[in-house]
Amino acid sequence: MRKVMRHQQYVALIDRLSMSEDTLAEDSTTKMNVEESIRQNLETLLNTRAYIPLSANKLTLAKSSCLFYGMIDFMNIDYTTEYGKMTLRDKIQLIVEQYESRLNNVSIVILDDEEDTYIFGIQINATISVNSTTQHTSFESMLSKQTHSFCVTKGY
Repeated sequence: MRKVMRHQQYVALIDRLSMSEDTLAEDSTTKMNVEESIRQNLETLLNTRAYIPLSANKLTLAKSSCLFYGMIDFMNIDYTTEYGKMTLRDKIQLIVEQYESRLNNVSIVILDDEEDTYIFGIQINATISVNSTTQHTSFESMLSKQTHSFCVTKGY
């Protein structure tokens, strides 16, 4: 599974690097392509657990490096309480803002699961710049009961 996640990150990086301004202007489905790339990156980001060696905390530049890429271990957060939900939401917002630079004005809303189909759900609202215009976008992410991993879909 770890090998697959690295491959997804690699493909997303190649996608990002290959999208020059000229390419963006010519592609009529640019917004959909950018959103799909962001969706894949968000899913990878939320499902990657950050391994933070104790010695890395002493290094000032380490906090903004790939050493801290991914979610903190949130298993000790009680996300059945309001405080736990807010804590997890805030942690997710921090890593999204840090590691998905194509999203601006990020806000996260906790979703209510009235049908009890997932453990924890959020909606990520943000703006993206496509072809020199700023557009609103949103993504929904649910923490699955079966796989205990986040599934990210395009919001509406």
